Amino acid sequence: MLNKIKLLLKRINRIGMAAVGYLLLPISGAVFIARLLVNWRRIRRAEIIVIPNQKLNFGNTVIVIDMARRIYAGKNILVLFPQDRGHNPYLARVWSDADVYTFPRFCLSVRFKSRHLLLPERTPHDRMAGALTKFLARILAPQAELIDPVGLREKFNNLDLLPLHLGADVAAWKKEKPNDPMILSVWYSIYNYCISAQDVPPMRLSNLLRDQVRGRLAVARRAGGHETDAKLCVFYSKYAENSIHHLNGSPIDDYIPAFEKIIGRGYQIMLTGDSGRRDDLVQRFKGMVVNEEALSISRDLFNMYAATEADIFVGDNGGGAFLSSINTKHQLVMNSYPFLSSVPNAWIFHMWAHYEDGRPVPYDELATTYASYDPGHNIHVEPNDMDDILAAVEFFLDEIDAPSEGIGGSKLVLEWPTVSLFRMSNSTLSPVYERRLLEKLSQADGASVKSGASGKIAATEG
Repeated sequence: MLNKIKLLLKRINRIGMAAVGYLLLPISGAVFIARLLVNWRRIRRAEIIVIPNQKLNFGNTVIVIDMARRIYAGKNILVLFPQDRGHNPYLARVWSDADVYTFPRFCLSVRFKSRHLLLPERTPHDRMAGALTKFLARILAPQAELIDPVGLREKFNNLDLLPLHLGADVAAWKKEKPNDPMILSVWYSIYNYCISAQDVPPMRLSNLLRDQVRGRLAVARRAGGHETDAKLCVFYSKYAENSIHHLNGSPIDDYIPAFEKIIGRGYQIMLTGDSGRRDDLVQRFKGMVVNEEALSISRDLFNMYAATEADIFVGDNGGGAFLSSINTKHQLVMNSYPFLSSVPNAWIFHMWAHYEDGRPVPYDELATTYASYDPGHNIHVEPNDMDDILAAVEFFLDEIDAPSEGIGGSKLVLEWPTVSLFRMSNSTLSPVYERRLLEKLSQADGASVKSGASGKIAATEG
């Protein structure tokens, strides 16, 4: 009986909060209209307006803006989206071919039983914002085409964006295997192909902001006794010690020998992701490894500069890797998982996978049976270790200085079908990964042979 009363009270609280939120919607709507009217000139000159009708995380916000400028290249594009926690406010200031307007939601922030609530809630607020934007746009910019994020994704379901042979492969695969994970998100694969194949203006902060950060990077180098200029490496770590093991990259300390190699090649390293708070690394490398505190700038400015201005990227698979890929940096992505996932134009080094008995999974199975994440799979994945990282980084740096002729990377990549995200992203599998995987498979086969031989001897003796 007591549990039923508690459930009833929870429902009443939930209904009450929702009711208060809907009562506040007209006020939030009035504030939103006022903000749009203040920016009426931006709306009036727009030919394309991307409507803010759903909540987007930071990565998807980047994708929406980038998709719009690729599909509508040369047109006046206005992208509107609400400023969420976790969004980098400098994102609106790095596009030369799109006008991006971010707005705070006018909502009450309420703490209720250790929960943080917004009233009205994000979903009804953003639907309202989308409807009001459509209404005002039809008055202020009747010539503009209105589109939302879902509509943009549909634009990338167009096989005409691909070369004829690749479009034909995708069409045939969809017809033969409509539920295959390889082609479930065709729009995303085609979008990644466009990133790898199209030239667009780079994302860049203003000259003033770039000069500010560049100057502080130089001050940090000089303070550590390094007088010469340096190239920049953005390092992105995804190591939050998550209870879901495959969401973690390698421990940051496993990258330290690789840092020494990178610095030895003339790079200054900017720490982003879960590595940003490692002040001990900043002190150890005396100005050649820096975070935002070492430069006395905001974390948001530091992260945006690192992602858009660095010469190379090294680090774990995740949002930080994707943002860098839009500016087509030299990229080495470690701990890539699921195996199907990829980053445009990047060198890829997967997580390691083994069966429950400890045997490594052959690559042809990684590229088919175990390509996508499935909690029911009978395999375990593990992050790359210190030796993996060091060997991969050494090859990567050598490849930048003296690129290989031909394919350059591992030919194991041909195990992936042409329609896969991996191939359509123009990703390259690190040959270091292939070599180490073959070593692991060889060692497992040797152990199996020895085990079998021991068993025969024991049986004979018996």
